[in-house]
Amino acid sequence: MLFFSTSLKSQDDFSMRFVEPQLKAGLVVPNADFYPDPGLQRGFALNIGGFNSTSEMAKQFRFAPSGVQLGYTHFGNLKVYGESYQVVPFFSVRCGDRVDRVFDFRFGLGASYFTTHYDSIDNTANKSIGSALNWNFQAFLYYSILTSEKEALRIGAGYSHHSNGHVQLPNFGLNSALITLSYSFQNITFSRLQNKIDSDQAQIFDQMIGLQLRQGFGLHEFGGTIGPVGGDKAWVQTTAASVSIDYRRFVRVSSGLAYRYYEHYRNYIDSVPDNEFQNSPKFNSSSLYFFMGVEMFLGHIGVEMNGGINIFKPFHDEYNDLFEGNTGLGYLMKRYIPTRLAMNIYAIKPSRYPSYNFNVSVAMNANFGEADFGEFGFAMVKRLKNRQPKKIEQFSPVD
Repeated sequence: MLFFSTSLKSQDDFSMRFVEPQLKAGLVVPNADFYPDPGLQRGFALNIGGFNSTSEMAKQFRFAPSGVQLGYTHFGNLKVYGESYQVVPFFSVRCGDRVDRVFDFRFGLGASYFTTHYDSIDNTANKSIGSALNWNFQAFLYYSILTSEKEALRIGAGYSHHSNGHVQLPNFGLNSALITLSYSFQNITFSRLQNKIDSDQAQIFDQMIGLQLRQGFGLHEFGGTIGPVGGDKAWVQTTAASVSIDYRRFVRVSSGLAYRYYEHYRNYIDSVPDNEFQNSPKFNSSSLYFFMGVEMFLGHIGVEMNGGINIFKPFHDEYNDLFEGNTGLGYLMKRYIPTRLAMNIYAIKPSRYPSYNFNVSVAMNANFGEADFGEFGFAMVKRLKNRQPKKIEQFSPVD
C-alpha cells in the first residue's frame, strides 16, 4: 500500500544527479609475512549517481550521495598484482545536519577484474588473488573541504578489499588503505538541499512484514586459504527461510534458518575408508545455522549483510585439521559464526511493498572473516502484513 499527501506534488521535490571524478593512492596492507613489496598504489574512479528527494532513504540519510563507481587501480607492482578495473554500487550516510561541510560514510560492494593473478609457473608470489574476477568491498569516510553552490572538493580515507570468495585458490585477499581526492558536480544547489532538509518534517513509520525463501548455488575449491591450488570445484547448495520487517521503505531486517550441503565434504568422506563420518555421510556433509541480517535498498538493488550461529557443522573440525590449523578464539569464531555479504537485484522495487517480489543474487559467504565460497542464488519474498504509519505529515508517492 502506498501513502499519499493530500496536496499535489511539492515544488521542493526534485531529482539530484552528480558526477564525481576521483584520484586515489595508498598501500596494500599485508595479512601474511610472504606478501611481496607492492609499492605505491594509485588509481582513479568516476562516481555517478543521485537520488529522488521523495525517497525515504534519501531523506533518512540527509540526501547523501548514492550511485555506482567505475574505477581503475594500479597496485604498484605490476608483475605480481597487475591492475584492476572495478564496478561498485555504493550508498552513503551523512553525519550531521549540514549538506556541504560534513562527513559522509560511503560503503560499496561490487566486482573487480584483475589483469594478473596467481600462476603456479609465472606468478607464484601472488597468493592474495587467485582469479581474474573478484569481489570488491569498500568503506570510506569523506569530508568536503571546499564547496560552491553546485560543486564540492572532497578528501577521503578508507579501506578496500578484493577477494574471489574461495572459489579459486589461493585467496588470501588484497586489502588496501587509501586516501582520495575528488571533485563533485551536481545539478541541485547545496542551499536547496539544505532547505529541503530543514522544511521537510515528514516522518513515515510504515512497515512491511514478509516471508523470504532463498535458494543458493555456490562454488567451493577444497582447501585452505593458500591451497592446495588447482583442485576441483564443487557445489555448495543452500536453502534458507526467513521472516523480515521492512522499515521506511529502504531497510530490511530479517532472521531465519539456513541449511547447506557441501559436495566436497561428501566426496572426501566417500573417498577415505573407515572414517568417522561414513555412518551418516549426508548429515556430516551438511550444516544448519540461525542467522540475522540487514539489507538496504537502492532502487531495484539491495545490499545485504548477515551473520549467524552454526547449530551443527560436523565436518568443520576435520576440515580445520586438514587445511587451517586454527586454535583458540580463531577456531571458535570460524567454527560457529557464518557470515554472508550479498547483492540482490529485485524484479520490483522493494519500496513499493509488492505482494510478491523476486530477486537474483551474488554473494560471498565466509566462516567469520575467512571466505568459504562464492554463490549465485534467487529468492522470493511474500508480503504478509503492512503496518500503518504512526504519523504522516507529508509524503509523496514512491517513484
